[in-house]
Amino acid sequence: MSVGFKWAKKAADQGHFKGLEIIGSCYRLGKGTQVDRWRAIDCLHKSSELGNANASHQLGVLYWKGDAIIGKKDLVKSFEYFLLAAQQNYSPMSVAECYFKGEGVEVNYPEAMKWFYIASVYGEVKSFNYLAECYYNGYGVEQDFSKAFEYFKKAEILDTTATNGNCLNSLGICYLRGHGTQQNLETAIFYFKKSISKGNVSAQKNLDSTLEVKEKLDNRKSYTINIYN
Repeated sequence: MSVGFKWAKKAADQGHFKGLEIIGSCYRLGKGTQVDRWRAIDCLHKSSELGNANASHQLGVLYWKGDAIIGKKDLVKSFEYFLLAAQQNYSPMSVAECYFKGEGVEVNYPEAMKWFYIASVYGEVKSFNYLAECYYNGYGVEQDFSKAFEYFKKAEILDTTATNGNCLNSLGICYLRGHGTQQNLETAIFYFKKSISKGNVSAQKNLDSTLEVKEKLDNRKSYTINIYN
C-alpha cells in the first residue's frame, strides 16, 4: 500500500469527495493497492452523491461501457450520471451526444443543440462539428448554411481527431454546393482530398463525382452532381 494511497484513504474515510474519487480510481486501476472493482464503484458512487462531477462522469462512462461489476451497459444510468456532471459544467459534450444519438434518452435535437453550444463555450472541440451539422441540416435549429460553414471552419482548425475527416468532407460539400460560401470546385476537391487522407470513405465518392463534374464543365458538357453524406 503506497503512502499516497494511505493519505487519499484517510481523506476518503473523513468523507472528502475528492479522496473518495481518488481511492475509487486506485481500487479500479490497482494503483497503490490491489484491484477491487466493488470498492472502486462504491467509492465513486459515494463521491458522486457528495457532488463530485468528475466521479459522476466516471460512473457515466462505466455504465456506458458496462463491465463485470457494473454489469451490462446501462445507457439510461449512463445518461443520468453524464447529466449530473454536465449540470456542474463537467463534460457537457457527453450529454449533448446522448440527446443527439438517443443514447439513454429520447433523441432531442433542441436539447442537443443547447448542450453542444455549452460544450463549445468550454472549448470541447468536437462540439463545433456537431453544431455545424445541426445548422446545416436544421436539427433543433433553423437551417442556416452560413453558420454551418462558420462552425465547420472552426472545427477544421480546432479538431485534430479522426472526426476531423467528417468536417473536411462537409467543407468540401459546402464549396461544391455553394452553401454558406461561394461555390468553388477547386476548393471542394482540395477538402475532399484532405478528408480522404483522414480515412473518410464518403469523401472519395464525392471527389470522384466532383472530378467528373469538373471534366464535363471543362468540356462544356451538361452534368449532374451526386452527393454522399
